[in-house]
Order: sequence, then structure tokens, then C-alpha cells
Amino acid sequence: MSEIYKFVLGNKEVEYSSDDSTISRDEINKEFDNDEASITMPFNMFPASEFKIFNPASTVWASIIKDGNLIFYGRVAGCSFDIDMGVAKLRLITLKGMLKSKVPNRSYCRSCPYELFSKKCKLKNSSFATPLFNADINLNSTRLSLSSKKLSAFESGYFTHGYIEFGNSKSHIISHSGDTLELLFPVPDSFNGIIKVYPGCDKRLATCETKFNNITNYGGFAFVPAKNPVTEGF
Repeated sequence: MSEIYKFVLGNKEVEYSSDDSTISRDEINKEFDNDEASITMPFNMFPASEFKIFNPASTVWASIIKDGNLIFYGRVAGCSFDIDMGVAKLRLITLKGMLKSKVPNRSYCRSCPYELFSKKCKLKNSSFATPLFNADINLNSTRLSLSSKKLSAFESGYFTHGYIEFGNSKSHIISHSGDTLELLFPVPDSFNGIIKVYPGCDKRLATCETKFNNITNYGGFAFVPAKNPVTEGF
């Protein structure tokens, strides 16, 4: 149910629209060595929607407030999705819990550890967006398969493991063949705006060079030997 309130400041009207959403939380754990909480919400609601494709580049913090009082504040440590129920579950930990976590080390491997369009990748997603207008798009009955003649201009696989963006939501692209994309999350029936399609990256040096012309910022170590000479010999 939606409620619309109108506020008037002098001779200027301001409208703000809000939609109610069901949000629940589990019991807050306040043990000596473990401060955790979890929140369940619709999968396309912020901030759960930010975890659909990749983990956000920046840290997401959440506050739980009851009767006007702050009862929990922590970082989103993980997000899991229940596609059938259409919900996402965020796991929160406090700063104390973070200090007990293992510090991630720099990964030295052949593939690139950076997420495409992240700060370290340095590419701008706006430079690789392919906009699809409502008249260009065909969706099947499940709205998990999207086709458009514009997509056939790209080699099959170009958009695989990329994502589409519609409004404030996103959906991972499982596969791309010809003019068709198979999606992880459906496009809502109510959406009829512009859908932006972004390519995927397989984290290989050749892809970084030929597909994105971004070899300068490649974060992997492509020439690390595939065989361990200590255990497997030369």
C-alpha cells in the first residue's frame, strides 16, 4: 500500500512517495565473542539489490532501530538470496566481530582479482552500456529471457556474466547467445523503461586487452607458471 504526503514550503510544493515493504530481523546475538544480526527483506530492495551482481565496492553499514533507539549497528558481511521466496537475507556483524575476522591477503594468481568497473579496474560502466528501449525488448513469460535485435550486433558471449540495469535494480546475465540474454533475476512486469546492458569479463589477460583495452590496469599475474615447479617439476 502506498501513501502520498504533500508538504508545502512557502509557495513551493514538494511531493514524496513511499511504498511499504516487509522487513524482519532475527534475534540479535550479543554473546561475548560474537555480535551478529540478520535482516530479511525483498531481494530487489536496497541494500540487498546491490549484492545481486557483485559485492559492492564500498562497505555497506546498517542500523537497527526500535522505538527510536539504536539497538544494533554493523557492517553487511554477506547476503544470500532465496529466489523462490523473492527475499534476501543480510548478515550483519559489529566492529568487534570484524576485528576477529581474518584479514584478506592480496591474491597472486593468473586471473585478475578486480571486479569489472570497480575502482581498481578503473573502467567506467557508462562507456560500455548498451541501452535498450521498450520497443527494442522482448521478454518471455518468466521474464528471465530477454531478446533484442541490438544484441545480435555483438559476438555471442560478449555479455555473459555481465549484468542488466533497470531503474534501481540489476540482474546478472547467465549467458548471451545471438540476440538473447538469460537472466538470473526476472525483469518486473511493471517495468517499462530503459534497460542498460553491460558486458562480462572472464578475468583473463587477453580479454582485458582485446575486449576492454585495459591491460594497463590488469590486476592478475598472467605469466605465473600453471604448474608448481617445487611439487610437479618443470
